[in-house]
Amino acid sequence: MQIGSPVASGVFNGYSPNSHVDWSEFTICDYKDIPGQNIVTSAISDMPALVENEIRYPGQPLLLVAHSDRDRLQEAASNIFLDITPGASVLDLEQAIITSEPVFTKTFSRGNTVNAFAQSEEVFQDEYFTQAVDQAYLEPQIIIACSNPNKSISIKGSMQCPFYVQKAICTAFNLPPEKVEVIQITTGGAFGGKEEYPSLIAVYAALLSWKSGKTVKIRYDRQTDMSITTKRHPSKVMVKIGVDGNKKIQSFHAEMSLDAGAYLTLSPVVLARGILHLGAYSCENVKITGNIYITNHPPRGAFRGFGAPQAFFAVENHIDKICSKLNIDPLEFRKKNCFKRNSMMPSGQKLESCCLTEILEKILVKSDYLSAKKKNERFNKNNSLQKRGIGISLFYHGCGFTGSGETDLKSIAGLKLDHQGNVYILSAAAEIGQGAHTVLPQIVSEELNLPLEKIF
Repeated sequence: MQIGSPVASGVFNGYSPNSHVDWSEFTICDYKDIPGQNIVTSAISDMPALVENEIRYPGQPLLLVAHSDRDRLQEAASNIFLDITPGASVLDLEQAIITSEPVFTKTFSRGNTVNAFAQSEEVFQDEYFTQAVDQAYLEPQIIIACSNPNKSISIKGSMQCPFYVQKAICTAFNLPPEKVEVIQITTGGAFGGKEEYPSLIAVYAALLSWKSGKTVKIRYDRQTDMSITTKRHPSKVMVKIGVDGNKKIQSFHAEMSLDAGAYLTLSPVVLARGILHLGAYSCENVKITGNIYITNHPPRGAFRGFGAPQAFFAVENHIDKICSKLNIDPLEFRKKNCFKRNSMMPSGQKLESCCLTEILEKILVKSDYLSAKKKNERFNKNNSLQKRGIGISLFYHGCGFTGSGETDLKSIAGLKLDHQGNVYILSAAAEIGQGAHTVLPQIVSEELNLPLEKIF
């Protein structure tokens, strides 16, 4: 089990086990037991596996303790006394913005927003906030580790990215990849929550196994899981839009701020995707800035959409506010201003093909949007207590690696044939509910004209 910090900020001065407990039956690890680097590898490898001195968030692991009896483990943990000097903490994104500078900034612009706003008929500006959200995957975090006499480590666990885990173990134990085996056990929908976090507890389980020589399992209960694992980034997004006399967007300025929690880890990549998705609307004059702030919360991390939901929540709400103030149809405003073929995205990327308006028209027909809207208007006129509504929004989501990694992510696959005529698919696709274990064998079965039972 992990013994975490009871404070959000402070200094860890050390610990002292109660002498009345027979500690020979237990395995205790601190940062000094890590054979390699005390770091958890990520996009930005800035988070220690175990605290050396500085405490940055409540529950941050200070020590690891293992025993074969869970009840005795809990009792023993309460007999380890922690020497901690508490410090001041920042627990709110707004507070961080006021009291500190961003630790990471990314920006892009084109045109002249200052002149465009000055020439706009009307300018609308507002701020939008989102909070941390838990992924709520079905099974909590779980890792099993076994270290072998030849100084190799085997990891099994519920995870999205086995190669992340392998790299983290290699770094923490100073081992080559061929000495680290990682096996992904059946994993349901993880929604980002099993992307980078399993690397952390894999290091913990491996460290306890390394020191004890025994197989170690770490399984979070739901309360622990929700308390200290990664969440969606809280955000503050300022959006400023200027429109001309024809109700066309003439100038667009947005500033997105994200709460990274205690360490950066994946936050720069989340921010990059967030600012790349600030609105599906054409504009010649654009300025977009993204900032990341550090707070005393557990590190934020991957969550479906990866920064884009925060962006679209802000922009689409702002578009609806503009339409309400101008007393114009939100649907018509979106049709007039949305991306079309040869439109330029805020980042400067030209859309050589775009069928957003055609998709919108099909959605209107399939959803019976216009008819439903009229029915709701009639209903609302005749009912003072109950109201009904229907809305529409536009967004896009790129499936690449935020514009910076596509050339490096060239996936390959292979087939291996044995003497019995069985075919083995070699692929780095991690099965997290999308059906890779079903679809890939079906493809091979069809192409090679083999029964599915011959394909693995």
